[in-house]
Amino acid sequence: MIDTTLLKKLTKDAHRDDVQQLVVGAVVQHGGKILLLRRPADDFMGGVWELPSGKVDPGEPIDQAPDPRSPGRDRP
Repeated sequence: MIDTTLLKKLTKDAHRDDVQQLVVGAVVQHGGKILLLRRPADDFMGGVWELPSGKVDPGEPIDQAPDPRSPGRDRP
């Protein structure tokens, strides 16, 4: 469940602090394991392991951001 009060506060704080890009991430746990993704070798920070994440488009509510791994979505 998403705490919208917290999301509103974080978004407001980011705007106040002139944050240029919002990013969402997820911890996906199943069977005692956590999903990590590895960036392609020829990508920015190639080979780095990371949690699933993605950029939030300007004006897009954080809690309604689509799956960051959906086709056509940029990576942070």
